[in-house]
Amino acid sequence: NLETFYWKGNKIIVVQNKEAQLPVLGEIDYLVVSRNSVSPKAIENLSVRKVILDGSNSRSYVNRWRKVVDEERLHAVLDEGAFVLTQ
Repeated sequence: NLETFYWKGNKIIVVQNKEAQLPVLGEIDYLVVSRNSVSPKAIENLSVRKVILDGSNSRSYVNRWRKVVDEERLHAVLDEGAFVLTQ
């Protein structure tokens, strides 16, 4: 399941299962990933400003993302608590 939202000019995509197909083109401001549903390699060719791994992801999954995505672009709820988007 993939849902797209727009809030204050930001494109937010929420992915909740492994069958969801990410868009191939375009910029994503915030990619919210649930249930270990997206491989870090899946976003290599995408323009994603921030990846948010919600609390449903496993510790080992979060650690895999930490090896691939730089710290400024990644927010893991397991480690950092809730992500608050303000503008």
